[in-house]
Amino acid sequence: DEPALTNLVKMALHYEGWDVEVAHDGQEAIAKFDKVGPDVLVLDIMLPDVDGLEILRRVRESDVYTPTLFLTARDSVMDRVTGLTSGA
Repeated sequence: DEPALTNLVKMALHYEGWDVEVAHDGQEAIAKFDKVGPDVLVLDIMLPDVDGLEILRRVRESDVYTPTLFLTARDSVMDRVTGLTSGA
């Protein structure tokens, strides 16, 4: 949800040879996931409308186990535990 960070991550992944799809909110992320079927997810916990944890829960409920990485400003131990127990 931070445009500068989004662009930085996108450029870095492109540089490494990845094709990158960017979503600016949770609903867009879910729609793109369903359409594209990515090889990996990079999510922020704090997104407008649907947060990254809920996106991952929905993905896992459909028996899809795409590797997932959370990039977030939240840094509490509980946030880490929640991310891991959600399937990241």
